Amino acid sequence: MRDFFDGVSPLTQEQLEMSFVAVKAMRGIFGLTQGDLARLSGVSKPTISRLETGSEFAVKPETLFLLIKVAVYLGLDLNGDENGLIIRLSIKGIDRSTCTSPSEAQLLQFQVEDLGYIIERMKNDWGSDASPKKLAECIAERETLLERLNTLGRS
Repeated sequence: MRDFFDGVSPLTQEQLEMSFVAVKAMRGIFGLTQGDLARLSGVSKPTISRLETGSEFAVKPETLFLLIKVAVYLGLDLNGDENGLIIRLSIKGIDRSTCTSPSEAQLLQFQVEDLGYIIERMKNDWGSDASPKKLAECIAERETLLERLNTLGRS
């Protein structure tokens, strides 16, 4: 996706439309709600909704950056050419997108990984929710989930 958006400011109409499709595709591939994507990206849920419906045409570069970072984290390689949007899934992305009935341990593992990503994002001050209080809450939640995961492993 980086190549597709490089060197253009402001984004062209075609690039904006591709970003709208990419957000919908990312949610669909991974079964994410708008709230899930908002939590991972630090982009507000109403902004994600506007992007998906195509009613948000004044997209900030920071917003696309945050969404691109989530796509890469989840295992998507997004690119575009004259024929449209190209989406490739990494092995990690395939594993996550095809896990339709995760066990409790797999679900906890996904949550721990997601919180690790959110913590990294907040430490780097990406996203509107990157406050010290929210960061501390995420760290505490991750520790709690790790304890539960360890308990499951010993059972």
